[in-house]
Amino acid sequence: MVQYYIDWSQLYSDQLIKSMSYIELNATITVNILNFDLFSKTDLFHTTYHLYKDEEKFRMDDMMEFHFIEIPKLLQHGKEERLDPWNDVLVRWLLLLGIVDHRKGIKNWRKSP
Repeated sequence: MVQYYIDWSQLYSDQLIKSMSYIELNATITVNILNFDLFSKTDLFHTTYHLYKDEEKFRMDDMMEFHFIEIPKLLQHGKEERLDPWNDVLVRWLLLLGIVDHRKGIKNWRKSP
């Protein structure tokens, strides 16, 4: 298994120049493609997170966004025929990128027991 890791905080802070205002920073968006289930409270294979104020539930800003793609959930959705690669561009990209082993995954989801 090959893993790539980029520290989102490094992407964010590397933009800073002496005397620069935080308002001038570009947004940092991370996409995490996981070969395991991370979030047990949802069966969605793609979830997105932002920074929120705990008590009042408003978004702090649009400067950070975190995407998680859980491949086991994607496979499960495929086996249950809950995916539509023809009309879902994210699913098409995941297939195109070869995230799933063609011998075990999406290509054969309907043949699995």
